[in-house]
Amino acid sequence: MDELLPYTKTEVVFHSPAVGSGGYGYAMNSAIPGTILPQYSNPSIVVTLFDSTDLARNATDSLTTEPIPPRYHGHNTIAFLDGHVQDEQAVKNPPPSLYQLSQSRLKQVNLGMIIYSNDYDNALPLANQWMDELVPYTKNDTLFHSPAVQLRDPSNYGYAINSAIVGQISTNFTQATTISIFDSTVLTRNATASTTTLPNPPRYGASNTIGYLDGHVKP
Repeated sequence: MDELLPYTKTEVVFHSPAVGSGGYGYAMNSAIPGTILPQYSNPSIVVTLFDSTDLARNATDSLTTEPIPPRYHGHNTIAFLDGHVQDEQAVKNPPPSLYQLSQSRLKQVNLGMIIYSNDYDNALPLANQWMDELVPYTKNDTLFHSPAVQLRDPSNYGYAINSAIVGQISTNFTQATTISIFDSTVLTRNATASTTTLPNPPRYGASNTIGYLDGHVKP
């Protein structure tokens, strides 16, 4: 905020109106400070500034600090690197095509895990490195990004492997009913978590993307 004040010419614009005299209420996305603008191939999907529960001046935070419930009657205010501003409704209610893309990505990741397991005597990938281990089988790092998460911050992932299965032998489980990889609130690369981290409410309207050990994906 201090660096931008000479360009905005007024302090008032740094205050989210609903916060009033209690603080500021806008934060900069902690994934972007100090980076170089041309490194982003699609600036229209990179969040820059947003309504945040951190009310301090010069707040710099992750998008997990967006107010819940949203600050403005069901909406938070979100700005993007290309300069446009929208509320979060487009992410809270993503189009069906975005969920279909998530299903497609997770199916390919699941297939990569099955091939990996076949190569390693039915052993499943290890915790906190499973994406790194599967990259040679998927050939595409983009597949590890849940699309709705990527839309908000391309540096985040949004899929986690079930912590109950990592490093185990796949044939020890009932594969058609055992969750393998799923939409998770843990957004880091190589996220390893329990299924209690499935987003609630679901990430894609009424559905989360959930993969099973036999390779199928369903809500």
